[in-house]
Amino acid sequence: TGRVKDYFKTIQGKFVAPPPIEGEFAKNPHAEQQCLLGRGFSKTVMIAVLTEEAQSRADEEIQSSVLETIREINETLEKHARIGAVIISREPWSIENEVLTPTLKIRRDKVEERFAEKAEELARTAAEQGELLLHWH
Repeated sequence: TGRVKDYFKTIQGKFVAPPPIEGEFAKNPHAEQQCLLGRGFSKTVMIAVLTEEAQSRADEEIQSSVLETIREINETLEKHARIGAVIISREPWSIENEVLTPTLKIRRDKVEERFAEKAEELARTAAEQGELLLHWH
């Protein structure tokens, strides 16, 4: 499900289809926008933007909710597709900052440009430590 060009291959050589995983994450009440990265990573990494309402809540409350959602999603995924880390972007994605297309679709390439370096570092650390990580950006 989803566009084939959205699929990526992890460092283990296994393909991951992000749209269904992103769809599950979108069920979190604090999630406004989300994009799963992992091309060549040891773990996948969810990049998320919070709802306006969630941005006014305590970081600890959001962190707890987001990590619980990820744990629930990971229980349903094959090992190679499991999310190892989450990056929460404090800046919303928009047409103006070129992360969204004029039809409001997320430009995965632009998300990768902005977050790939940190995402890859977190994926590596999560794989080494065997724990789920969260980073505010």
